[in-house]
Amino acid sequence: MIFCTGDLISIPSDVKLIKESNEDDIVEDYKFTNKPELGIFIKYTQTGKCLINTNGDKWSIDPYGLRIYEGKYDKAYSNIQATK
Repeated sequence: MIFCTGDLISIPSDVKLIKESNEDDIVEDYKFTNKPELGIFIKYTQTGKCLINTNGDKWSIDPYGLRIYEGKYDKAYSNIQATK
């Protein structure tokens, strides 16, 4: 599954979020989620990570832990396709 700009996503607990500066990709800050959070997908970075907005801040995150969130059914769908 590929995310599109504006997708509402679910971020599991214990996932590392990285805030990078605009200059030289230096890490300004990072945090780990304590509980599942919601965020908005912004775009994919050149390194293949996802840029998301959560709680008003932009963070870089590995896409494998993210899920599409559908509030109507209160469900989150995996970004990784099942293999047989």
